[in-house]
Amino acid sequence: MSEKKQVNGTTARTARPICSLAFSILTAAICLLLFYSPLWASPETDLAQQDTTVRIEPAQPTVMVSETFTASLMIDNVGAPWAFELELLGIPNIVTMDGLPLGDFAPGKGESPLDLQDLRLVGTFENSQVASDENGSDWHIETADSEGRVGYYTSLALDESGYPHISYFDSTPNYDLKYAYQDASGWHVETVDTDGIAGLFTSLALDENGYPHISYCGGSGLKYACRDASGWHIEIVDSKGFASYYTSLALDGDGYPHISYFDSYPNYDLKYAYRDASGWHVETVDSIGQVGWHTSLALDRDGHPHISYCGNHTLKYAYQDASGWHVEAVDSEGRVGYYTSLSLDRSGYPHISYLGNYDLKYVYQDASGWHVETVDSDGRVGFYTSLALDESDYPHISYSDSYPDYDLKYAHQDASGWHIETVDTRGWVGWYTSLALDGGGHAHISYQDPYPDYDLKYARHK
Repeated sequence: MSEKKQVNGTTARTARPICSLAFSILTAAICLLLFYSPLWASPETDLAQQDTTVRIEPAQPTVMVSETFTASLMIDNVGAPWAFELELLGIPNIVTMDGLPLGDFAPGKGESPLDLQDLRLVGTFENSQVASDENGSDWHIETADSEGRVGYYTSLALDESGYPHISYFDSTPNYDLKYAYQDASGWHVETVDTDGIAGLFTSLALDENGYPHISYCGGSGLKYACRDASGWHIEIVDSKGFASYYTSLALDGDGYPHISYFDSYPNYDLKYAYRDASGWHVETVDSIGQVGWHTSLALDRDGHPHISYCGNHTLKYAYQDASGWHVEAVDSEGRVGYYTSLSLDRSGYPHISYLGNYDLKYVYQDASGWHVETVDSDGRVGFYTSLALDESDYPHISYSDSYPDYDLKYAHQDASGWHIETVDTRGWVGWYTSLALDGGGHAHISYQDPYPDYDLKYARHK
């Protein structure tokens, strides 16, 4: 008979009414399990080998939520006690079920709510890996911010001097958008937006003057923040509540922002917003099924947008030209297309890294068509990918090794093939990676250390 433990949920708080209580309780519970209690089992307990289930009791119908509610979490076959806080953000953060984004199992348009029973968590965490920041490797690792639980949804850009600039989300207790940058004197951290829950799914770009521009999800919808000599300026781009996940930002030649993002419940569509001299313009790019998860945006030489994303367990690619939008299914072999990252080469062809069937995958297009490669298949790898191309158009990818090692990894290709390195192994590291290359082709990576420290970290290749 399986061992059963009950965790009583605390009162949850939501920033605004939400339409599906069932989906929200489920999302928040599993998300907070990942955020606050990654010690899934004792070192002797391997959840991947057990029929471990997580259930919300009681299962609730679809109702409107105005202020507060409580819930309990039932965990079967767990070999260690649990303790965690259930604080509902009312949004589907990046969480996993069987290692894949839970959001992809959301009810579609007109369908019934999710069944809250028997969701299986796969994986275990063994607190046995200890490494110094230098780790005896070719990587230099720093902690950029350790105040509270920080470092969610990082996005990294390098300035002309090669210094890093990072946008990210400060979770408990603040729920704010933060920005950190480094100069000759060290790290500097700023709080950018404190209006309710602000700073999820951040994406950062620097303009020609080195000023930061950030897209992100906030309680009032898709938001955009930019700084100039007078300070920070914040705008609401699309005011559909939390319908602004997985934002990706790029600046055009005139410095105007372009943003791809996922319009969640009830539409589940890929959307694209851009600003010009007349203001903001919002378009729906793809609305066939549940599409728009894990977007990544790049602009070509003519300023046309190119977007990689996941829809219906498929890697998809959309681009715009003078004739309009064009949408392609790039890879549909199994459950693929998660955590996409897109870059365009010097000829304007797209290159995409992504998670597919628990492997790190990479696909590129040339005159002959699409070419798909499996880069790393050692364990469950390829989460939180970030891709950049060097001056020779070779790909460099940062990503997380989710199981069994929970490490930050880095893969790059040259004329001799693929090379894979483990960058950071201390604790459970490598979430929310973002990668950029400096002028010498050296990789810089921002990421979160979600356990045990919940810090914003930064690694650069020496």
